[in-house]
Amino acid sequence: MKKESRSQEKEIRIDLNYLRDLTKKMVKIPSPPGKEKEVALFIASELERIGIKGKLQRAEKDRYNVFAKMKGKTNKSILFQGHMDTIPDYGWKEAFWPKEKDGRIYGRGSVDMKSSIACAIAAMKALVSAKEVPEKTILLAGTVDEETEKRGIFTLIERGVEADMGVCCEPTDLKIGLGHKGNVPLRVSTKGRATHGSTPEAGVNAVYHMGDVLAAFEKNWRVNGKHIDGIGHVHGTYSVGIIRGGESYFVVSDQCHIWIDRRTIPGETKEDVKREVEGFLNPIKGSRPEFQYEIALNERPDWKWPKIIERGYKSVLISPKEEIVRLASSSYKKVVGSDPEMAFLMYWTEADFLVNEAGIPTIIFGPGEPAEAHSTHESIAVSQLERAARIYLDMMMG
Repeated sequence: MKKESRSQEKEIRIDLNYLRDLTKKMVKIPSPPGKEKEVALFIASELERIGIKGKLQRAEKDRYNVFAKMKGKTNKSILFQGHMDTIPDYGWKEAFWPKEKDGRIYGRGSVDMKSSIACAIAAMKALVSAKEVPEKTILLAGTVDEETEKRGIFTLIERGVEADMGVCCEPTDLKIGLGHKGNVPLRVSTKGRATHGSTPEAGVNAVYHMGDVLAAFEKNWRVNGKHIDGIGHVHGTYSVGIIRGGESYFVVSDQCHIWIDRRTIPGETKEDVKREVEGFLNPIKGSRPEFQYEIALNERPDWKWPKIIERGYKSVLISPKEEIVRLASSSYKKVVGSDPEMAFLMYWTEADFLVNEAGIPTIIFGPGEPAEAHSTHESIAVSQLERAARIYLDMMMG
């Protein structure tokens, strides 16, 4: 027999209509990086309306995090964190016109990740409506700029956020993420010697040299396997995303550039990545004596801010014995009736900062299928929204 959750025992219920409406209202507000102010003001206003004390936290001009606190019975605290920005519509005409169809809510941010923030707010509202004081102090943080340079999470950390445990509410299909890969963006450039296209033998074509570089990365796309207890085997990976080279079709190119997405596993550093890439590329000199290359770490075409360029993205892995894992597992089982699946995520989240900078043991756990994120059909099942909100509520009461 399925044991009743703490919220069921005390007749505290999630208002599903409120949860659906709140998700759609947030989706309707476009909030690409740099334009998050309206959604931040909306969330802060909504928190105040339902009786939760919140405040805006300035990340930079016209860009604000939202931070809220609900005092608990004990000195322990739990942080629920999510980002308020989304990617742009990228031509999806209905991205910011949410609709509900066949049990799913469609729209940009329905998965990544306004729905998760809505779940946490709906759970807090249920406590307020029932006049119930949570067991732990509940902290809610909505951050800006996750999709680009992470100014919001930098600000949250610099303001000294503290909690005994945390939930990064990114979509995991309600699997409990014990960690995720890091990311070292890098640029590799080949150097040549320009000359007229009619006399290519007089020059050195950087594009041809890049062909050998591409072959090396294709051959070595998966590297450094590691076994994680309870999860299985994981690897680091390389993926070439952008290539640029040449100035004119009748000029032998003297430079060519690629940008590479290197996903790292726990224990790997950017210095390790550089040495590894040098190991791939140095042998090319044996067949191309004039081969020259340059490696730039933590470089992405869309990164301009020195802080993120210096720091980059780090991997995360917490112990399955952490209290937050036990709490989430217990709440999941009470709500769903079965044990949750543990996962190590291939994608990066802001749990990196919560664990590695703030020292908060944090799981990644939220509704929505990750493959739906950033798509032109992004949608979330209403049933999973409700389930996530009920689990969050039980965790708040635990």
